[in-house]
Amino acid sequence: MAIKDDALLALPKNPAIDWLLGSVLRNLAIREQSHFLFELLAGKNPHALEQWNAWIAEFRSVLRNPAIAAQKAEEELSTSGPERISDFMSEVFAVLNLSRAAYTDFEAVLARGNRAAVDFMALNEGQRVRIEVKHLHEPQDIIRTAVTQRWKSCNAKNPSRFNFWLGVRHHHHGVLSEVAIARLNNAIDSLPDIAANEYHVTLDGGIDVVLTRTTTVASNSGLAISTGFGSEDFEFDLPELQNLYIKAFRVVSDSLSKFFGRQADADAINVIAMQWDTPNFMHDEGTPQTVQRAIEQAFATVGFQLKVLIFAHEPHHDSRFCAQ
Repeated sequence: MAIKDDALLALPKNPAIDWLLGSVLRNLAIREQSHFLFELLAGKNPHALEQWNAWIAEFRSVLRNPAIAAQKAEEELSTSGPERISDFMSEVFAVLNLSRAAYTDFEAVLARGNRAAVDFMALNEGQRVRIEVKHLHEPQDIIRTAVTQRWKSCNAKNPSRFNFWLGVRHHHHGVLSEVAIARLNNAIDSLPDIAANEYHVTLDGGIDVVLTRTTTVASNSGLAISTGFGSEDFEFDLPELQNLYIKAFRVVSDSLSKFFGRQADADAINVIAMQWDTPNFMHDEGTPQTVQRAIEQAFATVGFQLKVLIFAHEPHHDSRFCAQ
């Protein structure tokens, strides 16, 4: 509890974070749930804390109705798990990216009743814009997400048994088969019973993974995943392009009712902004641009005029907002 206590005491000293997420973090603390923002606020990484304050301060500065944005965050996150914070931050990042691309006069929109609503309104060269934001999460069938999910499950069920740090080393950037995921899960489950501190496991498809168990005095348990890369990681990845297209196309299709039909606005520009959690450390910068154009063209053939924005990185924070 010491970290959460220190974090809550530090919230008033970080007015940007406190404005948007203070209520959410206090609710998480009451429910005894964790989020890495608690560690940042408690002083673990001052640079990252500065980034978060700057992002949120800049976000607030471009809004015409900042009070509504704070209310939107509380309504969407106050009863949700800590993982939903990253989804809301996708909205913050989308606004920052669009703001830096000449969009102005942003207004947060609250959902009311059963009526679907976009996330933001804005202006672009004097024309009204409706903006929907989505978060394209990492695939669940890659090593990083599979290991993280299993490790969290093991710690939740038996924290005393998994009272150690787990290090994971691998060099695989594709998806895993069901057989490979089952083998990886079994390997993690069995770590407390293995005498050696380092365990080499070969998954289906010849994928080599090294699991290292370390007991430390400073912290009871934790997880660290490292991935190497080679010359093949600089080559064009067609499966990555196809997977992103399928995922993004599905998300856009599910959002069409917010733009067309009864809620159509012929005078407004319709924008869908998506934050892509790329599964690979390295990726072709042209991949999201290719997918954007392909989706826009696909819907344009049936008369749906959409502008698609896919961004794969958090925006650089503006140092002018660091002290706010």
